[in-house]
Amino acid sequence: MSKPDYEVIVRGRTSKGLTPEGKEESPDVAAVGHMMPDADVIEREGAYQISVELPGLAAADVDVALVDDEVTISAVKPDPAAVDCTVVARHLAERRYGIVRRSFRLPEGADRGDVRAHIENGLLTVVLAKAAGGSGVP
Repeated sequence: MSKPDYEVIVRGRTSKGLTPEGKEESPDVAAVGHMMPDADVIEREGAYQISVELPGLAAADVDVALVDDEVTISAVKPDPAAVDCTVVARHLAERRYGIVRRSFRLPEGADRGDVRAHIENGLLTVVLAKAAGGSGVP
């Protein structure tokens, strides 16, 4: 059974900048000058929830990674006019494009083995279950 289009894969990492296989992190995720999307962090009875606004992005565009004691959300939002060869001139540019990245420290009570993420209507929701007796603020 395949996952719905809105499910986001959560990747675990052993240390900053390296995947579990020891490969280096892609340079676009580590780049300077990225956008920091708006977010809310709330605590529920059995879980912590991080909600991040990512308008115009689909699940395949978003990367959620666990690195040490942080959850990092990253994506690249391409400028459609930059790749469309039929665009002759841009008369107004108010939307932002480029690298999107935001990191949150995991609370001490978070269960690293039970993290789920999905995106719907431009809102990414990451749910971190609480370990037995867990409490704290990310």
